[in-house]
Amino acid sequence: MTLNLLWQEYKEQHPDGYQYSWFCQHYRAWSARLDVVMRHEHRAGEKLFVDYAGQTREVVTLSPMTRKPCWST
Repeated sequence: MTLNLLWQEYKEQHPDGYQYSWFCQHYRAWSARLDVVMRHEHRAGEKLFVDYAGQTREVVTLSPMTRKPCWST
């Protein structure tokens, strides 16, 4: 999602609303007030955090020879 796409959606709902530059200024002021930190408390080695984005990969095992998407292993 880009700022331009957000503005286009905004303009569809508010045709007389802010133009792009004012929308960007207000959006940046609003987003600066957000606390977007996500803290995970855990002991080292206790958990594994993986962020999946994009296409999946295959995991190939040799005995027996199988192929599985990595999100299902």
